[in-house]
Amino acid sequence: MSFANKTIVLTGASAGIGRKLAISLAQQDANLVLAARNQEELEQTLTACTNHTQKVIAVPTDVTDAVACQQ
Repeated sequence: MSFANKTIVLTGASAGIGRKLAISLAQQDANLVLAARNQEELEQTLTACTNHTQKVIAVPTDVTDAVACQQ
């Protein structure tokens, strides 16, 4: 399956499997929306992804907070 030019919203992107998946998808030219609670680590993932694609944004979000998800 090709992820090129697909838009993917990825939660938990600041560390572990989420970070690895974000970088892998960036290498496959996916458009990424990265979400996580830890803004500092999320920015590190964003930086790692921008080495492979410019189509990535980071949104600090706690998915357990309904208002944060709506924003």
